[in-house]
Amino acid sequence: MSMSFLSLSTTLLYSFACAVTGLSVIKLLSFENRLERQFSIFVIITSGFLLGQGIFANLWLFIGLASLFKAAIIWPFLIIIAIAGSYAVKDQFRPLHAETENILSQIRLLSWFWKFLLGFVFLLMFLYGMGAIALPPSGDAEAFYMVFPKIMAASERLRPQPNYYEFSQVGLFGEMHYAALMSIGTPAAAKFFTWFTSLALAVLLLSLCMDLGLSIKGLIIAIVILCTSSMYTNHITDGKVDIYGGALGLAAYYWAMQTGREGCRILPYMLTGIFAGFAVVAKFSNIPVILSGVLLIIIWNHVPFVLPAAHQARKVFIKYIYFVAIFCVFFSIPVIIHLVKNGMLFGEPFAPFVFLKGEGNPWADQAWFSPKTTRYILLTYPIALVFGKYPMQDGNISALIMVFMPFCFLLKKPESFFQSRLSQLSLVAAACLVTWMIVRPAVISPRYILATLVLFIPLAARSAENMLQISDGYTVLKKTVCFSLIFSLFIFFHHNRANAVQFGKFCFNKQVVCSGSSKSCNAFDFINKTVHEVEGHRVYMGGYYSYHMRADLLQCLPGPDDYGGVSYRSPKERWERFKTSEERWQHLFNRGFNYLLIQKASHKQLLDLFNPIMTPLWLDVKQVFDDEHSIIYSLFANDPNHKPQYICAQITPPAWDVVKNEMNQSQ
Repeated sequence: MSMSFLSLSTTLLYSFACAVTGLSVIKLLSFENRLERQFSIFVIITSGFLLGQGIFANLWLFIGLASLFKAAIIWPFLIIIAIAGSYAVKDQFRPLHAETENILSQIRLLSWFWKFLLGFVFLLMFLYGMGAIALPPSGDAEAFYMVFPKIMAASERLRPQPNYYEFSQVGLFGEMHYAALMSIGTPAAAKFFTWFTSLALAVLLLSLCMDLGLSIKGLIIAIVILCTSSMYTNHITDGKVDIYGGALGLAAYYWAMQTGREGCRILPYMLTGIFAGFAVVAKFSNIPVILSGVLLIIIWNHVPFVLPAAHQARKVFIKYIYFVAIFCVFFSIPVIIHLVKNGMLFGEPFAPFVFLKGEGNPWADQAWFSPKTTRYILLTYPIALVFGKYPMQDGNISALIMVFMPFCFLLKKPESFFQSRLSQLSLVAAACLVTWMIVRPAVISPRYILATLVLFIPLAARSAENMLQISDGYTVLKKTVCFSLIFSLFIFFHHNRANAVQFGKFCFNKQVVCSGSSKSCNAFDFINKTVHEVEGHRVYMGGYYSYHMRADLLQCLPGPDDYGGVSYRSPKERWERFKTSEERWQHLFNRGFNYLLIQKASHKQLLDLFNPIMTPLWLDVKQVFDDEHSIIYSLFANDPNHKPQYICAQITPPAWDVVKNEMNQSQ
């Protein structure tokens, strides 16, 4: 139980520190004396939590760049912030009890069916939390999103990940929290933090729905839709960082909607700007949708529906420019910090979009499919977002949206379509989706635009709620709504029920090495036990997924210098520049690699380029591990006069670096 308790307590403290830090800043920015009189206390706390995340992420960024990313610095900072922040914002928590009691009183009045649905949702969310703690990283998280923080926590500094050197140009938001929690806690504590962020996203969705007039039943329908959207649920447990970009983007949309609220001053514009900035840094794919979406909402909220006189029009325009300027100032804060990071690490602040020093690798310019497949995908929107199973799609929006959305035609027609907030939000969501289809037609991955797709949930939930409120007729459709809600929850419960078993093993320390991990883990277990840390050996990774490798070996993975400083787009291109297998083996040895690990599913082509029989006479190459997923070769010189030109050494502990071998003799 000790590991689970450590993970829980560390993440709770970290989350609390984020919340009170953000709340303190919101209190400082707010010119309203009693902010809770205008907004739900839950949305204030949630916004504070996400704002605190942004502050911490950027703080860790600078500490990491200064090579001071130590637990001895992180722990005192968190504790002091938690104590001082809780004192500063203690008054803001007072309405929490009354608002909670109000919600509970509404729940008590519900029928058993709705209480059952709500209980089912809570059960599902607990299963997701168990999975977040106990399940190992998978997919891209096993390649980068949790490998990068593991290296940073172990080395106590921020450097590009060697085998994903150029990909390290992304905005590091969730990764910074992972690194901090790995430094002061465990990888499980880091993954568990994503669960808290997923709750923040859910609270923001419910707050939007409440603002749009949905009743408690509509809110339950909305949360069921969210919890049965794999674009959301998959990434609570797998270690990716899409939930962070989604939560920040939804916060930007929420506060943009508040710019139309009477009595609000400039706080909504400030928060919209800074959350939009954090969202686009956390996930570059948010740039076209979040920016266009929040600006469209702000413009909409300032369009006079009655044509003003000429002198009044000028005032309206000046006021609009003033508010947009506030938005731009706060939006630029996280963006500028990101540019500074890329400038310091790569000398290219605008990478991977614009390069100031010659040609770079514009890896963000992805084309996943052929023109023919792309056209087919575009023609099948939005069905492709619900039922598509394209490579790298990695999740869908809930099928309940497709089931409930047609019921919107039965909604009561608003007095003014353009003044209806539900119409406004839904049209903005549609416009942003069309923008994505135009800008990135060959990329279909709902998690890339998670916040934008969540905006469709309020209309679907309101439509289903309205169907159930119609007094006469539609009996079959009403039963369809109820059955769809239960059936969808059951499907997701069935799919995630194993999380509880894995969590039980985790709590009682009954997990064996590589339990629940990808099949590549066995090869890393062998490497970790075989390679002694003091020897300074290197492992050449012929594969994408390296999370389970020991931290010192991760720091010396192959990087650009091992390829002559040239960027190659594929492993085959990297090694075909050598004419023979002997030259390839010799280059590996000279760069200090003592092991070659090839993951067969993705890098099987390397087996043809590295023939273990065709090697230099002075080099012994042996196959030391082989299963259906990975193969490992060892490289050792049988001639003492041959020594590698580079080794992995601990020059500035605890970090490891690839350095020239002083024992090397010219060949």
